[in-house]
This record gives sequence, C-alpha cells and structure tokens, in this order.
Amino acid sequence: MRPSTRRLLSLLLSMAFLIGAFVMYSSFLRPAYAGVNQLRGKLDATTQLFQQQNTIISGIQDTLSKYQGRADLQETVSLALPNRDDVGFLIYQTVSIVKDANLNLTAISFNSAGASRADQEGNDNGTPSIARVIVNLELNGSYDALKEFLKKLETNIRLMDISSIDIKPIFEKGVFQNAYSYTVSFTSYYQNEQQ
Repeated sequence: MRPSTRRLLSLLLSMAFLIGAFVMYSSFLRPAYAGVNQLRGKLDATTQLFQQQNTIISGIQDTLSKYQGRADLQETVSLALPNRDDVGFLIYQTVSIVKDANLNLTAISFNSAGASRADQEGNDNGTPSIARVIVNLELNGSYDALKEFLKKLETNIRLMDISSIDIKPIFEKGVFQNAYSYTVSFTSYYQNEQQ
C-alpha cells in the first residue's frame, strides 16, 4: 500500500473514531449529564428547603422558650393593663413620676369613666372590657421638668394617654419667674372584669 493511501485510511479511520465518539457523547453521556444536572437541582432545592425549615424550627423553639414562663407574661400585661381599677397604685405612680421630674404637684383629681358603651356592647366573647380612669393634675415647674415628666409618663409601664396640657407662665410682681403652671389631663386604662 502506498504511503498516501495509508495516510488517507488513517485519516478516515480517525474521522470515524471522532464521529463515533461524538455519537456516543450525544447518545449516552449528554442525557446522563442532563439527568445529573436535574438531580443536582433537586439536591440544591431540597438542601435549601431543609435550611429554611431548620431556620423556622429554631425560630419557633426560641419563641417557645421565651414564652415558657407565661406567668411572667401575664404579670407584665397586668402591670400595663391592670385587672382592676387600682387608683391607689395609680396615685403612687403619678406622684413618683412628678417628683422624679422635679415638678410641684398642687392638685390631683381622678374620674373613673368605666368601660365605654362600645366596649360593653362589642364584648360578647367573655374577655374583660377596657375601662378608663381620667387623671387631672395641676403642676408647677420649669419647661424642662415638664418635658421630663411627659417622657417618664410615656415610658411608664402602665398604659396612659395624654388628653390635654394647658401651660401658663408664672409671674410674680409682674416679673416672669422662669416657671410655668401646668394643667395636665391623661387617661389610664384597666381591664373591667365586671360585665
């Protein structure tokens, strides 16, 4: 056989092997590779779902551990929204806040408004309605002391809403004394269990 024919046969044989390898790749490896990619996708999705569920489960466990001591939670709610009209404790809280803010208390009055008509009518499920105590204070002191009083009233654990504030400057012999007279009215709430 001539060398040129051998080269041509060798080239044709090489081409046949190359075409055979390509056919094998397309017929066997490519579908298997697609299957592997699909399984990888499922694995990634399952891993991601597993991580999300672990995160949710650990969040639930943290929440459950926080609320294991329901007595503490009930006590905190009872401090913010007492179970009864505890005017004595409300007076104590109010006077303490006034003293801490360096204000002078000249008068204090209370008015138990009870539960509103809407609270009484809309409460058919046995839960206590919300009742109100309106507190009126007359105070003397500096403007900074009033701001401190309002800040302490706002951060107090018991729920309180300021209804009105009236501010009048204090003059002595026609000279401003750098003090004011305040009339403050606020509402405190409690759970009215008497239906």
